[in-house]
Amino acid sequence: MRWREGTLELLDQTLLPAEERWIRCETHEDVAEAIERLAVRGAPSIGLATAYGWVVGLNAGADPAAIEKRLAATRPTAVNLRFALERMRSVGSESSAALALAEEMARERAEEDGRIAEAGAALFKPGDRALTHCNAGPLATAGAGTAGGVLAAAHAAGRLE
Repeated sequence: MRWREGTLELLDQTLLPAEERWIRCETHEDVAEAIERLAVRGAPSIGLATAYGWVVGLNAGADPAAIEKRLAATRPTAVNLRFALERMRSVGSESSAALALAEEMARERAEEDGRIAEAGAALFKPGDRALTHCNAGPLATAGAGTAGGVLAAAHAAGRLE
C-alpha cells in the first residue's frame, strides 16, 4: 500500500501475479470494499489499511463513528483491524493526527518485521530449507514480512538453501 496525495492506494492482490493494479481509495468505503473482497490480505496489511481508511474517511468528511462502524464490519474477526481501530479512535476527527498515527503504525510494523526476521533467521543452520503456504511476505505487512521476512533474512545470512 502507499499513501499518495491524500489518498490510499492498495495493490489489488486478487489479480496477482498476472496483473498489477492499484486501487485508489478516496473514502473509507473504498477501503472497506477492498478489505471485504480480499484485495488486501495479511493481518498486518488489513490493520494498516484500516488505519489509513480512517484518514481517508476523515478527509472525505465522514464521522469517526461511521468510519469505525463500517471498517469494523469488513472482517469482524481480524485482530489487527480491531487493534488499528482502537488506536485510531484516540485521534478522533483530527485528520493530521490520524495520518501521523497511521504512518507511525506503518513504521512500527516495518520495525517489528525486521526484529522478527532477525530473530527467526538465527534459528536456521546453513543448508536448511523451508516452505511456507501463507501470505507472509511484504504484501502481508508494511515491511519485509513475517515468515517471508525470516526466510529472506536467513537466506541473506547464508543459512537457508
